[in-house]
Amino acid sequence: MIMIKRGISPLIATVLILGFVIVVAVIIMLFGKEFVEKSTQRADVQSDKDMSCVNDVIYEIKSACYSDKGSSRIKILIFNNGNKDLRKFYVRFYESSSKVTDRAVAPEGGSIKQGGSGTLIIDKVGTDKIKKVEMYPSVRHNLKTIVCSTSVATSGELSGDALSSCA
Repeated sequence: MIMIKRGISPLIATVLILGFVIVVAVIIMLFGKEFVEKSTQRADVQSDKDMSCVNDVIYEIKSACYSDKGSSRIKILIFNNGNKDLRKFYVRFYESSSKVTDRAVAPEGGSIKQGGSGTLIIDKVGTDKIKKVEMYPSVRHNLKTIVCSTSVATSGELSGDALSSCA
């Protein structure tokens, strides 16, 4: 008995391949759409936070000094000229470029209101030779606390003398 081998016709093969390609393309497009939407949403949220920090967080260190001569207690006076209450500060104390102390500190009274001023008192910094103070705040934005690490304020210079005593 002789068997005759027959394949599918070229027309049916082409239709099957096109159908397969269309199904794969639809799956890729659905996945890609979801990926792009989520990425865009994350970027929108992050840019909203960044814009709030840039536009609404404006403050300056008016003075930074030791509360008493020979003390390791530092007092920092801050003016808030922005549109957000400043709630907490992340402060970096430089004795030299290689000797740095970090602290998270809330102002007296819990926050520095918009247009107001406030004081940070930091106990036991560990030395009376701090030359530079660098800080950035956290604020409330859309019911969440955000850290504005791009809004940095400084007082003093590493090449200069240590902070003086408060007058």
